[in-house]
Amino acid sequence: MKSAVIFILILTFILPLAACLGPVSIDEYGYVISIGIDEGKTKKHYFVFALQRELTEADAQNEGGAVILAEEADGFDEAVAAIEARVPYALSFSRVGFFVFSGKAAQNGALSLLRELSFDSLKVRASAAVMISEGTVVDFLGGLSANNDANVSKIQTAVMLDSRMTGRVTVMSAARLFESMDAGSYGFCAPIGTTDPDIVTSMSEKKTEAEGEDPLEQAEPNARIGGLKTYLSGTALFSGLVMTGVLDREQTMYLNLANGEFKTGTVSLDTPDGEYTFVITLLSAKRRVKREEDSAVRIELRLSAAVHSAPGQVTPDTLDKVMTEQLPSELEKRLSEVASLAHEAGCDAMRMGLTLLRGMRGTAPVPPNELRALALSVTPEFRLTVVNAESADGL
Repeated sequence: MKSAVIFILILTFILPLAACLGPVSIDEYGYVISIGIDEGKTKKHYFVFALQRELTEADAQNEGGAVILAEEADGFDEAVAAIEARVPYALSFSRVGFFVFSGKAAQNGALSLLRELSFDSLKVRASAAVMISEGTVVDFLGGLSANNDANVSKIQTAVMLDSRMTGRVTVMSAARLFESMDAGSYGFCAPIGTTDPDIVTSMSEKKTEAEGEDPLEQAEPNARIGGLKTYLSGTALFSGLVMTGVLDREQTMYLNLANGEFKTGTVSLDTPDGEYTFVITLLSAKRRVKREEDSAVRIELRLSAAVHSAPGQVTPDTLDKVMTEQLPSELEKRLSEVASLAHEAGCDAMRMGLTLLRGMRGTAPVPPNELRALALSVTPEFRLTVVNAESADGL
């Protein structure tokens, strides 16, 4: 009996320590911040993991804030096992902020991999953004880190600011992908980006900027992600899980406008005779979607706009006519062109499915595939009203 009591006491002291005796300590994790999927050569996929690199003071002048690990494999678990077999730590996915697919992989349906991942067991956030790379994912992910900075939250903030300030970026997460597939109420769209090797990010080259040169001006304004080599160039359109089309940045602005996700941006407008060119800032928008009796869907937009630049010899009356008559007509035309591009891609990018669902309340649920087909049979109509913010009180 005495021996049993002693044994119990020993267990009482040892068991609380058992959690510390596992094969991996907290300092032996490699924290993955981005996951890339490209086409494989010998196997189905080429997985690329960008890991956060913890820096010391001695590293402060070194370039690159991420470690890139890659592996060809037929599945995600196979790739992780192969990488963990050759590095002295386990991979942790709790900090993943991006999934990046190459355009070729996306065209071949690689986004289906996201449906196979166990987000809960991997501790991956469903809010992680989904992006497409025009080139290889290795270049894309490598371009997201420079000057020892691979901070995911800063990159996400830069993407959101770009979306808010220019209206030329669409932001979609893995959760939105799952919602679009499970409900069929809208087509999935993802930002597509590329990498420009001429964008200057190294500390040594940036020093020349302080001395009077400005190498960062080589890149398209507002297109860079935080001044990095990788920047967003448009929107990828999907039919189901397959990438089927691309919108450029300006077309993305009209998509955001139609979807009620537009904040502000600029448009250029030539007069019918081609004599003058105006740059007009769209300041705000109010959107209303109406379903007509003939099953057509009308998107009504009321915009507040101001002239950013215009020829000095233009009279106020001419300017007001351009703003309130010519601009609405031109914007309706551009919105219809984007709607046609999305329809050709088999993507319900303007979310007609959501509008149809609202009209089906109280009826039997419609299977996702049927709802997608119904949504693609609807062509939205656009009616725009523009208020000249400089001659009227906003909206």
